[in-house]
Amino acid sequence: RVQIVPGASPDPSLYNPQPGYHAHWMDRGTHDVDTVPVADRLAFARGLASDVKSQKPDHIQEVAINVSAHDDCRLFAGSGDRLLTATTRNVRLFANVSARNERDGASYYADANAPGWEAASAMPDAASLAEGAVRLLRAVPIRPGRYAVVVDSMLSGVVAHEALGHPREIDNVERDASWAAALVGKKIGSDLVTIVDYGGYPGTHGRIPFSDDGVLTPSSPTVLVDHGVLQPTALTCLRTYTQLKDSLPGLRLSANGRAASYADSIYARMTATMFLPDPARGIPMEQMVAEMGDGIVLHRMINGMEDPLNGMMHVKALWGEVVRGGERTGELVREVSASGPLLDFLASVDAIGTDSRFHNGYCGKGHHDVVRNTSGGAPLRGRVVLG
Repeated sequence: RVQIVPGASPDPSLYNPQPGYHAHWMDRGTHDVDTVPVADRLAFARGLASDVKSQKPDHIQEVAINVSAHDDCRLFAGSGDRLLTATTRNVRLFANVSARNERDGASYYADANAPGWEAASAMPDAASLAEGAVRLLRAVPIRPGRYAVVVDSMLSGVVAHEALGHPREIDNVERDASWAAALVGKKIGSDLVTIVDYGGYPGTHGRIPFSDDGVLTPSSPTVLVDHGVLQPTALTCLRTYTQLKDSLPGLRLSANGRAASYADSIYARMTATMFLPDPARGIPMEQMVAEMGDGIVLHRMINGMEDPLNGMMHVKALWGEVVRGGERTGELVREVSASGPLLDFLASVDAIGTDSRFHNGYCGKGHHDVVRNTSGGAPLRGRVVLG
């Protein structure tokens, strides 16, 4: 009666488990951080910080390396002797590097996340961290206007999360605060746009074997947009699904009921929301650049903002690189905001990547009820207003 599933998604047949079902999940990665002494973790952080400073001693002002390990422990005890438990660990390494010259200063960051200490091997090396900060010293403000853009997987994930994921959380639909509710079944983006939410991606921060209201994560994602068409599926919790299923045709129960803690209410929340890559029609990111003509390649998120009522998008990139005639020029622009109607941007998408990258983080309902999640997915190319 006890099933141990290390790092794997539940079998789809267990989506609606029978009374008496017990299941327990634990994911600590391939290199359990508990086997790495704290002294060794500190030595890694201090050594990396020292190495970064030594790369560019005339410009690097400060290096901060943070190493953390966080366990998220969940237990669901339901009627009929149902018991579900899960322990999900996230090991995060975060580097912030500050640089300065005679005229200006700049900050650069990078991070790596994994369920275990394997996160350390995914961290960029000292030379990359130092160069990332120093090269931003030559970045200048962008001239506002509408540009062709290629956005990396981190930024595309923020667009999917903020501009589409929040409007498809069913509580926003329930209180008439979702622009998307009136467009179900309509074409809202190009044929290359497929957006999903899925809590079953192994090793990601947003992975949940079951929701906090006891719904097991199925074996396939919840599809929110399918080749440009907005789907009737939404992100539900058990309460809202039960109340709204008869009035919203096509609504399905999903494992998205989540609470920040035992003392908080359960709402429909995202897990891992992203643009899916297209192995058949997608192209590598550098091919997108080569075929874009003139434009900007945007890298690394600073922040994003949700607007579930009005359907506007806003994301801010740490930097962008100017492209002319399909060639990267090495000219950089800093802290670039991309904003405008989401539907205009989705309709403009004319290239999507062939693979995905995941980026771990957190999301609050407003400014509270923070839960862990994942964004990312495929890089893409479109047009948007930058400033």
